[in-house]
Amino acid sequence: MFMKKSIYKINYKILIPIILLSIISIISIYSASIYTSSDLGNLALKQGIWYIIGWILVYIIYKLGNDYIYDKTWILYVFGNILLFLLLIFGTEINGSKCWFVIPGIGSIQPSEFMKIFIMLQLASMIHKFRLKYRKPTLTNEFIFILKTLLIVLIPSVLTFIEPDTGSVIIYFVIYISMLFISGIRFRWFLIGGGILLILIGGILLLYFNYEDTFVSIFGNSMFYRLQRVFNWNDGGGMQYTNSIVSIGTAGLLGHGIKGTPMYFPEASTDFIFSIYASS
Repeated sequence: MFMKKSIYKINYKILIPIILLSIISIISIYSASIYTSSDLGNLALKQGIWYIIGWILVYIIYKLGNDYIYDKTWILYVFGNILLFLLLIFGTEINGSKCWFVIPGIGSIQPSEFMKIFIMLQLASMIHKFRLKYRKPTLTNEFIFILKTLLIVLIPSVLTFIEPDTGSVIIYFVIYISMLFISGIRFRWFLIGGGILLILIGGILLLYFNYEDTFVSIFGNSMFYRLQRVFNWNDGGGMQYTNSIVSIGTAGLLGHGIKGTPMYFPEASTDFIFSIYASS
């Protein structure tokens, strides 16, 4: 029907590490279940189901071919932004953030995770078209291209930042800078961008450390709390950080075994899953 035979061959050597990582992740999530709420259900089983869904999607994309996906990147990008917008209205607030759609009996879906992929695809499509159009782009061509791609990243970044989910916003820009770097544009743009970024960060940190009231009045308490979490981590503070380090450090080479992690820390099955893996 609408599917066409793909001209690409599967590199089976890639499948082995992917399958191994999938198995390790399911075991790690199962091991983390000693510290997760029973209201969340069987997270290991849910993770396995999502892997199955993922493999089905990979097969469909393989059959459709890359070109079909590249031609529809703007649809995925718009869809992702719509999800982020709806999240602010209908999303379930968890730990002070509206980052997830909670589906009863199934679990939660975090649109920002999909948005990372959609941004990569959209930027890849724009870079490809830019290279085809301008074999030897001028500074003006590159400047306009940077503005267009920056807008593509800024829209989901603002929506995600409001949730708030600062971590995903940072990843958006890491993706953006990395893809711009391999796009072939002149290196001077990175020097200019880096200089502007340093000035902005310097100004923000100056307010944070010396003028707290002014900082809060401009950026709000939420932003102050987010920076505080970053510096607490850097200083080695915080219960999650301390307990996870203790769990890893006491595990030795053989570990504490599955479901044997000795120290409690929140978000064991998500943000701190590496600590579970390393100490099990």
